[in-house]
Amino acid sequence: MAYLQRVVNGGGIIDREYAEGSGRIDLAVRWPLAGRGVERFAVELKVWRDLQADPLVKGLEQLGAYLDRLAQGTLVLFDVSRGAPPPAQRTEARQEM
Repeated sequence: MAYLQRVVNGGGIIDREYAEGSGRIDLAVRWPLAGRGVERFAVELKVWRDLQADPLVKGLEQLGAYLDRLAQGTLVLFDVSRGAPPPAQRTEARQEM
């Protein structure tokens, strides 16, 4: 979140959702557009822990529901399981339409 705060310091706002397990968005970033309203981004966070299923499918479902109302969003998965490969081998960015 500290990284995002630095990104939005130029005028954006980060809204945080604290109701864990409620199915609501984790972070919403609002960015004012000069004379054209506000752009909104959804950020859904999931953590993959030992003895838990891969959270990718659930995360994409949640993000998809948010994108019915918002133009853009990002799913961030943190793999903290013991058998996880080094970060360089498990870090990727991809765009889904």
